[in-house]
Parts: sequence; C-alpha cells; structure tokens
Amino acid sequence: MREKPEEPVNETGKVDAENKEDMIVPETDRTVSEVKGNPQYKDSLFCFIFGNEKHKKFTLDLYNTVNGTDYTDADLIELTTLEDIVYINIRNDISFIFPGTLNLYEHQSTFNPNMPIRMLFYLNKQISKYIEDNQLDIYGPKQITLPVPKFVCFYNGIR
Repeated sequence: MREKPEEPVNETGKVDAENKEDMIVPETDRTVSEVKGNPQYKDSLFCFIFGNEKHKKFTLDLYNTVNGTDYTDADLIELTTLEDIVYINIRNDISFIFPGTLNLYEHQSTFNPNMPIRMLFYLNKQISKYIEDNQLDIYGPKQITLPVPKFVCFYNGIR
C-alpha cells in the first residue's frame, strides 16, 4: 500500500490551510504553487497534437469525435488559430474552418467562468481576420457569407 504523502508545511512545521500555496512541500524545498505544475504544458500539448499543420489527421479525428461524423479528408481543414504575434494578447488554442464551420476549441485545466466571454473575443478576431483574408466587402450591397461558429471547451480540471 502506498503511503499518504506529507502535507505541505509552513515555517513552523504546521499545516496552514489558508496559505497552502506558499507552503514548502517536504523533501522538495519548493512551494506548493511551484510544484503543482504549469497548465501551459497541458495547453501546449493539446495545441501541438490538434492544432498543428503536420497533425491535421488528429484534428480531423477530434472533429469527428466531437460531432459524431466520419470525414476522412484532413486536407479540407483550414487551421485559423490566432497567435500572440499578430493579435497582441489574444490567442486561442485551436481554430479551424471545416466544413463551412468555424470551430473554436479551447482546452482548460483550471476553472474559468468567463470562458464564454473569451470565446466571443476569439470569434471577433477570427471573423475580422476571415473578412480581411477573403477580401470581403462588409460595406457593399451584397450580403457576405461567414462560417458558422462552433465553440467547444475541453475541461479536465477538478472543479
């Protein structure tokens, strides 16, 4: 049977539930917040697997799983992920157009009740970029056609 790990302790050697994040984890000389791990790693792995031009087959598999479809041509996927470089402080995990739908996929390992608002910001940037990239005239006499947005948030936290 595995032993229960020791609780983090404060300078006096006692467990302090209020300041647990700043406490030292025994045998590591690091605080709880340092040991917990960086959620960016999970996010980066998610983006690497599903948001990479080289891995469009995985993106298609994820799309098929989410939508209950069985598409086979990954070359039809047009990745549209926003990067920090172009849009200062606005970056989403994965977005792609397939088939006529703007799919916005986010991975979260921490609870965020404002995710719908963030998704709207991503959508705003994505639609602006789509209009610019396709040279659509929003002031012209013809109605323009835009991809239908679909938001999906994958959450693997504990809350």
